[in-house]
Amino acid sequence: MDLTRHRGGKLSARQRASRERQGWYLHTAVFLVVQVVLWAVDANWLYWRLTEGGVPDEHSGWLTTAGRIWLIVWVIDTLVSWSYTLWPRGREA
Repeated sequence: MDLTRHRGGKLSARQRASRERQGWYLHTAVFLVVQVVLWAVDANWLYWRLTEGGVPDEHSGWLTTAGRIWLIVWVIDTLVSWSYTLWPRGREA
């Protein structure tokens, strides 16, 4: 990961996009591992939503809620991180 800064201490648009993608790759890898763990302990909100249409009462709890919140955060992170690649802003290098 090249974090070389240009004059003024700012990254170029291309460097910023690369840094955002690398952070997203790491976040996605951790997110997927945790989703598998949540599935293994029957606390994966996404799994229940896709297979049953909702979370059964016996499987609701703080782990299920945490997984649901993390899914929302991951979606927002995806939109923000990839926006730097799709619509670069700032100066080009």
